Amino acid sequence: MIGFAVYDFYNFIHNLETAKLLVKQARAKADIVVISIHVGAEGNQTLHVKNKTEFFYGENRGNSVKFAQTMIDAGADLILGHGPHVPRTMEIYK
Repeated sequence: MIGFAVYDFYNFIHNLETAKLLVKQARAKADIVVISIHVGAEGNQTLHVKNKTEFFYGENRGNSVKFAQTMIDAGADLILGHGPHVPRTMEIYK
C-alpha cells in the first residue's frame, strides 16, 4: 500500500513520474498494490468528479481521475481516494 497527498512533503500526487516508479517498485515485491490518495476539491458542489485539476481555497488538489488511471496503468490494482468530506464516485478502469 502506498499513500499519496497533495503536499510535497508526502508522496506527491503532482509528480506522476515518481509516483509511477513507486508503483512499479511495489509491483515487483507484492501481488496486490493498493494506492491511497488524499485528493480533490471539497463541498457538496464537487460530488461529481471530472477529469480535470481541482482547487480548494486556492490549493491545487490535483486531477484524481488522471492520477488514479495513471497509477492503474503503472501496475496498481486498487485506488482508494479520500479527503473531500463528501461521497463522490467510483470507476472501474481496466
